[in-house]
Amino acid sequence: MDIQTAQQKQRLFAKRSAALTVLLAAAVATNLVLGLVVMNNSRIILVPTLPGDAAIDPNGRVDAEYLEDMTRDAAWLFLNKTPETAGYFERRAQRLMDPVHFEAVKVQLEKDSAKSEATHSSQAFFPADFFEDPASLYSEVRGRLVIMQGQQILDDQSKVYALHWTKTGTLVRLASIAEIDPKDAKGDDVKPRISGETP
Repeated sequence: MDIQTAQQKQRLFAKRSAALTVLLAAAVATNLVLGLVVMNNSRIILVPTLPGDAAIDPNGRVDAEYLEDMTRDAAWLFLNKTPETAGYFERRAQRLMDPVHFEAVKVQLEKDSAKSEATHSSQAFFPADFFEDPASLYSEVRGRLVIMQGQQILDDQSKVYALHWTKTGTLVRLASIAEIDPKDAKGDDVKPRISGETP
């Protein structure tokens, strides 16, 4: 009787040891896989998604290329206006902007839309150069702003716009976009060119 009890206890111990060994091996394998993933995955994909991959580096800074893409999209949304597209631009601007800052911009968008509708005018912006400072979430864009009434061009000027951004986690949103004096531009590519100077 004692021998049978001892054998049963020995078998039970062997089964438990085998189960613990399997669990320990699974835990070690999982830790190795997670360790490799963490070591090789030092970048996080940002949202909103743009056509190319963009990432935050291990210190939480945004790619300069991502900031340029966001600047281009913001300039396109805010600086290309026609009476027919005002509603669309406002909806897209709301998604691109930081909610804290959007209400003030919405008022300006509505004023611009009413003015554009009253004068039957539209405007188009043609970006030429960009400057990005990812560390301070700041960017600039230089380009031509053309204001038209039907086929007639009312104004055609080179302009520089400064854009300030906010970042919450991995979400980058626009805080403001405003025209600045080209002489005050921080980016060398954005500053006005001396006549005769090649880009």
